[in-house]
Amino acid sequence: MPTTKLSSEISSNKNISIAVVHDFFVMHGGAEKVFYNIVEVAYKLQRNKKVDVYTLYKAQGFTLPKGIEKKIIIHERINSKLLRFLFKLVYEHPHFFLSPILKIIIVLLLPQLFGSIKFNNENCILIDTSSFGVNIVPPPHSCTIAYIHTPFRALWGLDSTYLKGHTGFLRKILDKTIFKYLKSVNFWAFQRIHHLIANSEEVNNRIKKFFNREATVINPPVELNMIQKKYKIKPKEQFYLFINRLEKYKKIIDLVKYWPRNRQLYVAGTGSLYNTLQNLIKKQSLNNVKLLGYVSENRKWQLLRDATAVVYPNREDFG
Repeated sequence: MPTTKLSSEISSNKNISIAVVHDFFVMHGGAEKVFYNIVEVAYKLQRNKKVDVYTLYKAQGFTLPKGIEKKIIIHERINSKLLRFLFKLVYEHPHFFLSPILKIIIVLLLPQLFGSIKFNNENCILIDTSSFGVNIVPPPHSCTIAYIHTPFRALWGLDSTYLKGHTGFLRKILDKTIFKYLKSVNFWAFQRIHHLIANSEEVNNRIKKFFNREATVINPPVELNMIQKKYKIKPKEQFYLFINRLEKYKKIIDLVKYWPRNRQLYVAGTGSLYNTLQNLIKKQSLNNVKLLGYVSENRKWQLLRDATAVVYPNREDFG
């Protein structure tokens, strides 16, 4: 993300005090890369003063890049042992048999949890969200800017990890009860935000459709200098590449199931479906599918350089 574009969205007030809101810290992905760029912008605008970062939950094993960690102070909203236990079951152990029920409970709690975050009277709040981050209650007279990766998928009928497979009768009950209430809460929260930023035209269209608002489009960071430095060489083998979070809404299970046996597929990334994919590949003897797990930045660029094509079976927010 060009930092000048985001900086231009913020007042040039010399006494600016910025807080950054990020939904959760569970795994590294595209949203976290955007967050790191937002922190760099906020840190620079505050003249190298540490940035207060507010989040609901940070997983115990999640580590921030050292360059970012020294520039922020993290405030976790969830300090209740019970709530932390629920979040741990849902976000870190999604195969727990009560997980679908707990997910719905957490969705119901999210607006209230975000709304109860206590700020330190910052005069500019930067929200980085694909959940209910817009439902914060900012300090009086502060400016709010929200970077939207997507409206909350489960709530607005988009492909979702939360409700994958929950269609028909259950979906109708949720839509007429819990989700009807949450949509109203989320809609009016969007109306209170001073400025909306969408990560793509696709997401901007969703914001127009669901919230009747227009957003400025600022794409997530793409390392163009890295692309220019890498040169195409003839790979040793032909393969196709899936590189993303291993979650249901990414349709990775369907991709592996129906992938042609005469084509090599590399699957790079981490997520709740890693073990499921591992078992599927082993059970069906899918020797043409290689599960790579987490890959380093350098390995990522090698894979992107050498792959015949990159495969995305789902409708991406930005991709």
